[in-house]
Amino acid sequence: MSTYTLVIRALVMTRPTPIQLVSHVIAFYKVQDWNKAGRPSKICTARPGWQNISFRQGKYKKSLTNIEINMMDILNVDTERMVIKVEPLATMGQITALLNPLGLTLPVLPELDDLTVGQ
Repeated sequence: MSTYTLVIRALVMTRPTPIQLVSHVIAFYKVQDWNKAGRPSKICTARPGWQNISFRQGKYKKSLTNIEINMMDILNVDTERMVIKVEPLATMGQITALLNPLGLTLPVLPELDDLTVGQ
């Protein structure tokens, strides 16, 4: 089974909207092109600076390959191993809302619900 087929199956299982599906497919091809080009730089999301919590200007993105995609889902919570797997744009608010009913919390919990895990 091709990588493309696996990606599409994973996306269909999570039931994205048609616009999200197109966005994910476009991003998939951008990552594939970046990979074929020999990975000329590191890769990051193309989230604009005005969406950051910090006042610091993210100048590092100018030298990286920017991919436009909203990777903001919580993928898995393993309560046995106490591990949560999330995408880079998942927010602390999303994580808290999911963990609280389970009686769990992060070891260090920032008080900014809009703060994302990483870029």
